[in-house]
Amino acid sequence: MRNILPTTITEIIHSESSDNVQVKLAFGDDHIWANITPWACDDLALTVGQSVYAQIKGVSMTESELAQSF
Repeated sequence: MRNILPTTITEIIHSESSDNVQVKLAFGDDHIWANITPWACDDLALTVGQSVYAQIKGVSMTESELAQSF
């Protein structure tokens, strides 16, 4: 992965209705949300305030895969 950014965990939400844990990551004044598995959250022992590296996966799409607006 080429997109590896230092960040801080500001919020962790464990969902009872899905198999995901939402993790809010701060980059200065900006934030993004990451969805991870409960197993990953436990295995990594993630906590609010912890400094981590976000690995952002890029994908490529063709024009035919993009949503069309009318």
